Amino acid sequence: NWNFGTNPDALFLFLDDSDHAGHSYGFELDIFEYNSELEELDWQLGQMLDAIIERDTFDEEDWMIVFTSDHGGYHTSHSGNNASEHTIPFLVSGRKVKQGVLPYETSLLDLVPTVLSHHGIESIDELQGVVRGQQLLNEPSNPPNLLRYYSFNNGLTDSSSSSKDAFIGVESDFDPILHSTGGRFGGYLSIIDHGGGQSASSYITVGDGIDLDFGSDKSYTVSFWYRTSEIQSGDPLITGNKNWASGGNPGWLISADEGGNNSFGSNLASSSVDRVDVEDLDYDTNEWWFVAMVYEPLTHSVLYAGNDKGLRWITRLSNSQIDINSDLPLNIGQDGTGSYPHNLHGDIDEFAIWDRALTIGEVQQLFANDVSTFLASE
Repeated sequence: NWNFGTNPDALFLFLDDSDHAGHSYGFELDIFEYNSELEELDWQLGQMLDAIIERDTFDEEDWMIVFTSDHGGYHTSHSGNNASEHTIPFLVSGRKVKQGVLPYETSLLDLVPTVLSHHGIESIDELQGVVRGQQLLNEPSNPPNLLRYYSFNNGLTDSSSSSKDAFIGVESDFDPILHSTGGRFGGYLSIIDHGGGQSASSYITVGDGIDLDFGSDKSYTVSFWYRTSEIQSGDPLITGNKNWASGGNPGWLISADEGGNNSFGSNLASSSVDRVDVEDLDYDTNEWWFVAMVYEPLTHSVLYAGNDKGLRWITRLSNSQIDINSDLPLNIGQDGTGSYPHNLHGDIDEFAIWDRALTIGEVQQLFANDVSTFLASE
């Protein structure tokens, strides 16, 4: 009900309907009621931005738009401590704002210092946040290098320069099945659960070469496509090099049942104290899902998951010095011991390991293409 011609210095707008929809139906993009509220929110923001741009004095004015959320969500709540409840959007736009991706450590605490700075007001010591809009996530100067690449179009052949062909695990009770067609891109590998998830391992080993000893100071990315026809149980591994008897054991992994009801999660640890867990991203059965885990030592770990409806990701910050080497090989379908009692039941395609942390833009390109096409575009 404001009169036209009002000239506020700042506006704070709290748009709450998406929050109500999330708590009522779930904080997931494929839930109709939640997605409908996000579309309504997008329309409301468009109205406000149009009104600002149409101001007679807009060309002489210096607007900054900051958009964020007070929390994420998992199912209908945000009372837990998994990464999906703590990962939020944070966007800054304005004439003097640099274009790019904000650092992963950006948080809700940065909102007030950013707004105060735009108005020429210095922050105070009691405010822990920092000003956002000038510092961007550094873009790597070198293209990513493949350490392993199994397209499963030619059996267990490694198509990277490493030429480390995979082989059936020494503890495998049953041979995984290779298919020449029907994968996300050509052939694919099936890891079969022959015993109801109990003591009937079926897996392959992709090697434990020195190039996979990431230690505590090397960044890396793991990416693949995954599909299952059933609900997983017992937290089976899609891939990992650690003894999964404890999340504190040294090594890393990606799980197919981290939060129950089929959800992706990742774990990296050198001890029970120095560990990072990124969870949960739910997925559906009977469709191909893209999965990527990006790790940057002493900064963050990002877990991505996407299907034909789009790509999602959640982030966990890490300031610990984590040595993720283990004395065990890297397996697909089992933990590093090859004898974890809960076996995976699922299909794998386009399994790749990269020698650095892929950027958000690179992961999005990889999500849209097979590995060979992605490399050709780099």
